[in-house]
Amino acid sequence: MDTKQLKIYLYYESICAIGGIESWIYYFCQHLYRYYDITVLFCTGDDKQLERLSKIVKTRKYESNKKYICDVFVNATNWKPFPKNIDYKKCVAVVHCDYNYFKEQIKLSHLDKGIDELICVSKNCSDGLYKAFGTHGKVIENILGEKIETHKIYRFVSFTRLTEEKGLNRIYKMVEELRKANVKFEWKIFTEFRLNNTDYPELIFMDPTLDVFDYLVDSDYLVQLSSSEAFCYSVHEALQYGVPVIVTDIDAFKDVVIDGYNGYKVNLSMDNIDINKIINNIPHGFKYDENFKAIEKKWFDVLGKPFYKKDSTPDKVKLKVIYKYYDNELKKEMNVGDRIEVDEARAIVLTSGKNQINTKLCEYI
Repeated sequence: MDTKQLKIYLYYESICAIGGIESWIYYFCQHLYRYYDITVLFCTGDDKQLERLSKIVKTRKYESNKKYICDVFVNATNWKPFPKNIDYKKCVAVVHCDYNYFKEQIKLSHLDKGIDELICVSKNCSDGLYKAFGTHGKVIENILGEKIETHKIYRFVSFTRLTEEKGLNRIYKMVEELRKANVKFEWKIFTEFRLNNTDYPELIFMDPTLDVFDYLVDSDYLVQLSSSEAFCYSVHEALQYGVPVIVTDIDAFKDVVIDGYNGYKVNLSMDNIDINKIINNIPHGFKYDENFKAIEKKWFDVLGKPFYKKDSTPDKVKLKVIYKYYDNELKKEMNVGDRIEVDEARAIVLTSGKNQINTKLCEYI
C-alpha cells in the first residue's frame, strides 16, 4: 500500500458532543483520509466524538510546549489567535458561522496573519464575513457524510404507578433483552415516581398526564408487565386505539391478549422472551369490542332505570328597547320603543350594558 505523503494537522480547540463544526471535522476526515495523512489536534474533546474519529484518522491532544510539523495546517478555531508551535508549509483557516451576527463578540484581526487560504462553508458564511470584516472567503460547501444503513427506532409506552406489583424489575429485564437483540428503542413511562435511570437511558420517565392518547397511538407497543391486575385500563385503551400490547401472562389478560393477534404475553420470570418475534411481527388491524351499551345497561340494572322530567319553560320578561341595535337572537333590527319578551338571563344582559357594545339596550317594563 502506498504511503500518503501530505501530512495535515486539523486543529479545533474544543470538540463537543454535538455541533456543526464537529460534524464537519468528521465528514472532512471521512472523505479525505484516503488521500492524506490527517491528525486531529484538540485541547478538549468529547469521548464519543474522538472514538469515531480515531477509527479513520489519528487524534492527538494539543500541548503548547510541543512542536508540531506538517505540510498543511487546517484551523477550525478562528476566533482566537492561532497556535504558535505548529510549523507548516500552508495554512488554511475554515470559517463555520455567520460572523456578521457575532461581529460584536469576535475580532478577526489575527486572520490575516500567516493564512494562505480562507475557506467559508457556504456563500452565506462568506457574505457574512464580508459584511462584518470586509473580506470574502473561498466557498467550499460543507460535505455531508456517506449514507449508512439505518434502523427503525421502536417506541414503547407505559402508563403506570410503578408500585411493586407493576413490575419495575421486569421493565429493566425487558430493556436488557431488547439490548441483547440489538433493538434500538425508546420507552416513555408516564409515572409519578422519579427514578434514577442512568443505567437504562432508553427509559424516559415522564410526568403523569391525562392527555395520553397522542403518545399512545404514536407507539409501537403499550407495555404492562404487572404481577397483578384486576382490569388494567391502559391495556384496554391501547387495544381500543389499535395499539398492540406486551403484557405478562396473568389472569387479567388471559382472554384479552391473543399472541400474535393484538399483542404478546411474556412470563412473569421474563425467561425465553422471543424478542425477534415481537419486533418483526407487530400486530395491526385487530378488532376491539368496546361494548359500551351492554356495560351501561348493567349499571342501569344496578342504579335503576333512568327517567327524566320535562324542563319547564323559563319565565319570560317584558322589555322596552331604549337604544337601536341589531338583535342576533331575534335576527332583526330593534328600534327605540320596540317591546320584546326574553328569558331572565338574556334580560340581564340587555339591561345591564354587559354586552358586546357595552351599552344598556333595554329597560324593564
